[in-house]
Amino acid sequence: MGIPEDDPRNPAVIADNVGDCVGDTAGMGADIYESYIGALLSSIILAMATYGNSLTYATLPLMLAVFGLAGSVLGLLSSLVIKTNPAAMLRNATYVAIVMLLITSYYYLRFFDIEQTLYVSIFLGCVAGVVIGLITEHYTGGKPVEMIAQSSQSGAATNLIEGLAVGMESTVAPVVILSGIVLIANVYGGGLFGISLAAVAMLSTVGITMTVDAYGPIAD
Repeated sequence: MGIPEDDPRNPAVIADNVGDCVGDTAGMGADIYESYIGALLSSIILAMATYGNSLTYATLPLMLAVFGLAGSVLGLLSSLVIKTNPAAMLRNATYVAIVMLLITSYYYLRFFDIEQTLYVSIFLGCVAGVVIGLITEHYTGGKPVEMIAQSSQSGAATNLIEGLAVGMESTVAPVVILSGIVLIANVYGGGLFGISLAAVAMLSTVGITMTVDAYGPIAD
């Protein structure tokens, strides 16, 4: 019919964009925010159970969420100043948000005389979020993708086998990292409450995550 692939007159294009918005933005948003709220609630409950209904400790997870939100906004604004390729801009925005979260949470703990061992868990959670993001970026845009593409030249069967192998391999490093963080946070970072704080810190930059995810349907 002579209609370009991305022409809005093509009904398939409209359906594709709707699917991207529903699956990539709404679906992931519901999933990741559910995890975030679950981490916050569990942290508050563990804080009150561990420190005897202390509001100082009970509000700490909420303050981490506030610091993470402020850091996400600052990180996104920094992308207007640091002009590089889009992938690097979004990566730098995440780094800015993490650094701001670490700085503000450190001084918050000191100002309210909160156990400094909890900062170990916060730091580990932030580092885990960055490292797991880099691992995901590698397995979805690096050499593993090229290997899957090359295996497709032999047929559909090798494509499925290679895809399953790479997918299973990609889960190993995040599982090892999370297991190590749980162990270290439990021993050196405040026990169960420290583990929950690490989860909150890891999810604190959810604003940038959802912004990047919404960028796909918009750009498409």
